[in-house]
Amino acid sequence: MDVEHEETSLIYQLFGGYTRSQVKCDACSHIISRRESFLDLNLELSSCASVEEALFKYTEIEKLDIDTGYKCEK
Repeated sequence: MDVEHEETSLIYQLFGGYTRSQVKCDACSHIISRRESFLDLNLELSSCASVEEALFKYTEIEKLDIDTGYKCEK
């Protein structure tokens, strides 16, 4: 079964969703945007006081640079 058919199944309709991530290069302002489907989120619950805090951390802006392995595709 391909991904498009899986995403229309009852399980995806009840429990699935989409995340969108964007990476913006500070040097040239080039933006890469990506949308992915999911059935679960990998939250770091052990380091958080609540699920709400874990969701907040999951959506925090993250600084990517050469030290973290990021290289602009432009």
